[in-house]
Amino acid sequence: MLTEHERAVGLLHGAVAQGVGRATDLGIVEFLSSTGDEICIHIQCPFRFLHESKIILGSDDLSYPGKRPAEGDEDPSKNTMFDTRAIAMTGFLGRFRPTVTSATVADGGFFSVAMSNSFQLQIFPDSSSGKVEMWRVFTRGSDEHFGFPPNLV
Repeated sequence: MLTEHERAVGLLHGAVAQGVGRATDLGIVEFLSSTGDEICIHIQCPFRFLHESKIILGSDDLSYPGKRPAEGDEDPSKNTMFDTRAIAMTGFLGRFRPTVTSATVADGGFFSVAMSNSFQLQIFPDSSSGKVEMWRVFTRGSDEHFGFPPNLV
């Protein structure tokens, strides 16, 4: 029988990265499976996207102001470096269409997703409490969710 983490990794294998965004401080990464299912990773701990070993988007980018807000949108919480870079990152994903080549969950819930075209997503749980969900993987519309710590998902 597969572990919860093996099942999470299995959902991602061969999926194509589609977009990056957020809901307040929750990072969202979206993939499309080979069967057309939308797979999401929700992240509530530090994470980063790399391309050719260079960090191109990180969760700490939420701490810094982005470009000027669109006219009529004066809410600074919607205008961070993360938002600016997530828009660019989604464009890169659309152009390069990186496919998940491997995914691993290691000790402490560290989650790494390697993709074609030298893209990588790394997720770093950082709470010792065991009472805070760090990340979850699920297929949109499914009741099956997998994550870390497993007892909280």
